[in-house]
Amino acid sequence: MSWPYAAGGMYSTVGDLLRWDEALATGDLWSADARGTMIEPIETITDVGGLGYAWGVYVADALGETVVVHGGSIDGFRTVFLRHPDRDVTVAILENWEDSGDLEATALAIARLVLGG
Repeated sequence: MSWPYAAGGMYSTVGDLLRWDEALATGDLWSADARGTMIEPIETITDVGGLGYAWGVYVADALGETVVVHGGSIDGFRTVFLRHPDRDVTVAILENWEDSGDLEATALAIARLVLGG
């Protein structure tokens, strides 16, 4: 696809996602203060289940603890990346089917299973 520019030509591997996740979890990309600011909700988005919206990510609750979620889609592809910053748990779902349901809910359900809930 040429019309979405970079969003149409991106790809990733599991190794790339692991490196991204590790960079988010450490000080490689930003300071602890900047990381904290990024995930501090600045408003509540009611049309997506009342999730908090922070600086480019949604902030949700899983078993009483904060998780950070970001997803995206483009013709034929969808993705969600969920990070539980306090427990070092990440769920990434990549799919090439647009109508499989609510990926964010699926990621939260997987996180709950991993976290013991």
